[in-house]
Amino acid sequence: MLVTVQMGLYVGFGRMVTTMIDHASADLWVMPIGTKCFEDPSLLDDRQRFPGLAVNGVAEAAPVVIGFAQWRLPGGGTTPVFIVGSELRGLGLRPWDLVAGPCR
Repeated sequence: MLVTVQMGLYVGFGRMVTTMIDHASADLWVMPIGTKCFEDPSLLDDRQRFPGLAVNGVAEAAPVVIGFAQWRLPGGGTTPVFIVGSELRGLGLRPWDLVAGPCR
């Protein structure tokens, strides 16, 4: 039983960590030196980003902003959320599993 639970946690965590990367249309990710993980909120400035556009075959160098926040719930309290921002019309990260619902 313990091994089954541990495998479920391992597989679930691996899937959660790689979901955004798996859904991105990028072939290559360029990150600042010292970046330890995808959730690291360090930014790649334009001096580092634009040389990538000069490489033959590169279509876009899309900036992505990532961070954690506390979402206020309508009934009170908060819940932690992971926010990912990218250009809406760009080729970078796009929403892949949205469900239509009322705007409030």
